Amino acid sequence: VELKGKTDYDLFPKAVADLYRAHDTKVMATAQTLQVEEAATLPDGHHIFLANKFPLVDADGQVHGVGAISHDITERKQFEEALRESGERLDLALVSSRMATFDWDIVKNKRTWSDGVHSLLGTKPEAFTGTAEEFFQTIHPADRSAVQAALAVRSKPPASTRQNTGRSGRMAAFTILAPEGKFIVTTRTRLCG
Repeated sequence: VELKGKTDYDLFPKAVADLYRAHDTKVMATAQTLQVEEAATLPDGHHIFLANKFPLVDADGQVHGVGAISHDITERKQFEEALRESGERLDLALVSSRMATFDWDIVKNKRTWSDGVHSLLGTKPEAFTGTAEEFFQTIHPADRSAVQAALAVRSKPPASTRQNTGRSGRMAAFTILAPEGKFIVTTRTRLCG
């Protein structure tokens, strides 16, 4: 397709061209760069582009046009959507089976968990921070020292950062105390470091 001398309105439907033009107008008016996602239907299907638009200035510093560099991010957006849908299915499976996930990167001391953790542990989302102390309080006293020892081994840095040390993780089982000690839940977890 010959682009020289054509406007967005010559190449795209009016609604799409209007959006592209609004982005260009914003760059011209503010003389600031703009990064925005723009969608287009091409002969091979629907695409999403990450457009980086920037003002073109003359020798006097006056904006006289807009330049743009766009990258096709369609596959990335499809992957993100598939990942979001997969996460929703996992959440549904966890809720319906009364299970939860709790992830603790020991080295970085970063913890994330699913909402089901609160119903299993009897905690409140606004009060639970997932600290090591809170975590260990949920483990049955008979299992705490074994879990702490296993975590201590996993938290040591590998002997070499240049090679795989085989520390992909191992399964461990321990018992979690449920709310008010009414019942217990046996947990299997992968300890990774």
